[in-house]
Formats: sequence, C-alpha cells, structure tokens
Amino acid sequence: MNERAGLPLPLQVLLWGGANSAAGAATGLAVGAFRPGALVGTDVLISVLFGNVVGFTVLLSSTLVFPRVRELSPALRAALLILTLMSGSVAGTALVLYLFPLFILRDVPQTLAVLAINAVLALIVGSIVYIYEDLRSRLAESLREIEEVRLVEAQLKEQAARAELSALQARINPHFFFNTLNTISSLLEENPRRADEVLQTLAGLFRYTFKAADTNPVTLAEELAFIEGYLAIERARFGDRLGVVSEVAAPALRVPVPGLILQPLV
Repeated sequence: MNERAGLPLPLQVLLWGGANSAAGAATGLAVGAFRPGALVGTDVLISVLFGNVVGFTVLLSSTLVFPRVRELSPALRAALLILTLMSGSVAGTALVLYLFPLFILRDVPQTLAVLAINAVLALIVGSIVYIYEDLRSRLAESLREIEEVRLVEAQLKEQAARAELSALQARINPHFFFNTLNTISSLLEENPRRADEVLQTLAGLFRYTFKAADTNPVTLAEELAFIEGYLAIERARFGDRLGVVSEVAAPALRVPVPGLILQPLV
C-alpha cells in the first residue's frame, strides 16, 4: 500500500475498510434475502468480514504482486494473479469461518454461497484493479518517454546552438585576426598609440567571444558593443572609407540574443 492517492496511509486503510464493509454487508443482505428465516446480526457481521477479506486481498495483491508480474508473459501473469487472489480469498474466508464455526453448522448452503461469492468477487475486483493499475502504469511510462524525448530535443537544440556559435567564432578568428595583426604592424611605426588601442580592442573582442560561449545568450547591448569594437578595428584598416550608422531603441538593448549573431551581418 502506498500514498500515491495523496492521502495519509491510515486514512487510506480506513476508507478502504469502510468500502469493503459496505460491500460485504450488501452481499450478506442479498444472500440472506433468499434464505428462509430472519436475518440476524451475526450474518451481517460475518458478511462484513468477508467483504474485508476480498477487499484487502485485492489491495495487497495490487500493491505487492501486480507490480512484480508486469514483465511476465500474459498467460503466466494471469495464472499468478488468479492464484494470488484465490489464495488470499480462501485463506481469509477460512479465518472468518474459524472464528465463527456455528455459521457453518447453522446454514451450510449459505456458507457455500458466501464462499463462491467471495471467490468470484475477488477475481472480478482484482481484475478491474489490475487493469486500472496496468493502464495507469502505461500512461506514466508514456509520459516519462515524452519527457525524455523533450529533454533530448532540448539538448540537441543546445548542442546545435553551441555548434553554430563555434562556427561563428571560427569565422571571426582566422582572417580577422591576421588582418588585424597586419594593421597593428603597420601602425607601430606611424602611430604607436593607435596601434596599442587597436591591440586592446582586439583583446576585448576575443574576451567577448569566450564570454558569449559560456553565458550565451547575451544582451543586445553587449552584442552591439562587440560590433562597435569590431568596426573600430575595421576603421583602423579602411579609415574614412568605412562609415556606419546604427539606430536602436533603448528598451531593445535589454533583449537577450545569441552571442556573435550580428557579426556575420557586418
């Protein structure tokens, strides 16, 4: 027995026992209606006990046996379930009859009728509970599989995004790096201070590429700052031939974007 229904264990036992008692009492009244003579309180009490025998047999079987036979073949599974339910029902019924031996001596036909009803009820209720538990287990398994598929898809998307980012980094690194080194080399003699500024800007750009890989996404403001540094180095190469105008609304600067997403457009 567990608390999968969200109720405390004692309350579950109490509710199950109440339902068993009601079903047992109803069965006893139904059987007694076809028996000559007046129905006495002992008959109802015994029927209540029989109802709990059937009910708790099903409950214990669904908790202890059902989960352990799902992997077996259908024929073996059915045989074990029938054996378990019948054994529990017969053992419980025998205990009740042992406690009330006069019940057997007073009315043997009614005793046999109750035994048969208990066996049939155990099989019917047990089968219904097993089918329900089996369907519930299959549904839970399907939901787990769906969640696993979603997780795999999310991981694949993340890997694809990282691969795309690595590709963008690879596009930036080789040609831009060597062109910038050539620019710095030519500026060392003409304008050493300018060469140092370009070198510092280049170092900042590469720091940003590593940051984008680790903290992707970044804000649009950070991405635009990177583009501005990129263009500053390009201006050092092309001078006044390079002109850029950018207009961005202030609220948009806080929008998250993939790192290095704008560089291929420049």
